[in-house]
Amino acid sequence: MTLSAKQLIGAWVLREWRIEYPHNKVRHPFGADAIGQLLYTHDGQMSATVSADKRPAQHHSNPRQLGENQKAQAFDSYFHYAGSWSIESDIVIHRVDFSLNPDFIGSIQRRRARLIDGRQLTLSAEETTADKGPRQHILEWLKTDI
Repeated sequence: MTLSAKQLIGAWVLREWRIEYPHNKVRHPFGADAIGQLLYTHDGQMSATVSADKRPAQHHSNPRQLGENQKAQAFDSYFHYAGSWSIESDIVIHRVDFSLNPDFIGSIQRRRARLIDGRQLTLSAEETTADKGPRQHILEWLKTDI
């Protein structure tokens, strides 16, 4: 199935991010109730954000003065990257210019895309980890009415 940019442009909200492993093992990296937003603009820019729902407030006016455990908790419960995007057939390509994780900057993220009824978008990518073998990331999004 070939996607068009026009079909993806807009705002999407996260329904689910799950990681599927062999032998039917499933993990939700930010919990089953994770929240997120995916934005695709008409001029080829994108932004993806996912976080745990109901992250604890740190109640500090300057987050740089938080303790190491508080900083780690904030980092571990939030994911973001942004950059440019394009489509090749059913693959959406994200070129990462900005990211909470510095190791993502400069990377190219390829996501297999499946669009249902113009309002449900599934992005998936397979990777192999050194310690856990192959796994499939599956992110399901719903188009907003904005």
